[in-house]
Amino acid sequence: MGGVRSMMRTVGAGLVVVLAMIVAGCTRQSDGLSMVEKEFRAESMAYSRLDKTGIAEVHRTGIVKLDIRSGEIPLASVGLERALLGATIGDPSGEELLLVMDGPSRREAVMTRTVMATVEAPTGSVGMVSFWQTAETGSAAFALLREGIARWGFSRERVEGWIRSIDAEPDPGGKTAISSGVGPAGLICQVSLNYKRIGRSVLTYDIYTSPDYRIPANIDSIRQTGYMDLGAVSRQQAETSRRAARPG
Repeated sequence: MGGVRSMMRTVGAGLVVVLAMIVAGCTRQSDGLSMVEKEFRAESMAYSRLDKTGIAEVHRTGIVKLDIRSGEIPLASVGLERALLGATIGDPSGEELLLVMDGPSRREAVMTRTVMATVEAPTGSVGMVSFWQTAETGSAAFALLREGIARWGFSRERVEGWIRSIDAEPDPGGKTAISSGVGPAGLICQVSLNYKRIGRSVLTYDIYTSPDYRIPANIDSIRQTGYMDLGAVSRQQAETSRRAARPG
């Protein structure tokens, strides 16, 4: 578990800041192109880089387009090979972005105001791509979770079980991981929810692009239970770190 905890410590502070900004942000609609118009424009666009120049281009177009067809994103392919902290794109109170992710099996496109990518130096890849969606009511939050069963492969049992449990309890407070999934696009996704019975709820979607998470044991566990096999992931991370430390 040491490797998992280390990864989460690295990104945790940034996620807390972004989440706080989302909760405080306004809900105005983008004044730019619609999602359909942006999807049409994205067809002819190159894949995005996440360095300073690439982020400026994202702000100009309102589109983030990522090549995850291998299930992974090499740091060099997005200009982050020398980065320490990854990249944060967008503003929770600003214009909506279209996030296009070409996965191993198909394309997924979502509207969001903020996208974050973390750096995983031992594997030379982006460790995680995160985006956020807001729900103005509790029922809208439940609808997004249920939508994710088909779209992201979330466990129906875990989603429906959590919804049933929360109906009889007060707001849980803080962020709760609901389910992981491997959807039709072939992407590993985990959804967490900062649920508010009254007021705005925030859903966090983490797309795991680290090779250490795409091992068969973890994918099988996710598909069967909705849980990641963090023990298998931790062992794989330790092996990756050992290989990275070897000379030559």
